[in-house]
Amino acid sequence: MHHIRTRAVRGAAVAAILTLTAGVAPAHAEGYFVSSLSNFSDGDESRRWTDKNTDGTSTSVSLWSCSGAPHMSSGFRLEVWKDVFGPDEGKGSKQNTCNINYWGDLASGSYYFETQLPSGFSVSASGVRVDY
Repeated sequence: MHHIRTRAVRGAAVAAILTLTAGVAPAHAEGYFVSSLSNFSDGDESRRWTDKNTDGTSTSVSLWSCSGAPHMSSGFRLEVWKDVFGPDEGKGSKQNTCNINYWGDLASGSYYFETQLPSGFSVSASGVRVDY
């Protein structure tokens, strides 16, 4: 009996590890990615992501372990853009103090965010997570 229980526990552990290493997103989110920022200045852009809008998840950008910017206590602005033919469509900017911001359930398309900082300033974040 002990042998069967041990095998079941091992099987569950292996399944959990495979799920984590495969980068499977939580069931409630269509997708996400984790990255970092290094010396981003005004207008620098993140990588693009494609939201197929197959769920009702709000698009969010989370930053942690930030440094730089004029004063991290007052933060800086992040703006999400929809990449379209012609001028890209702004989806709004949010004040970020190394925290999480939400843009709501965006329509399907390709998106990115950019930093908005005063001239001569930059920001770094060892952790960035975008959920969509």
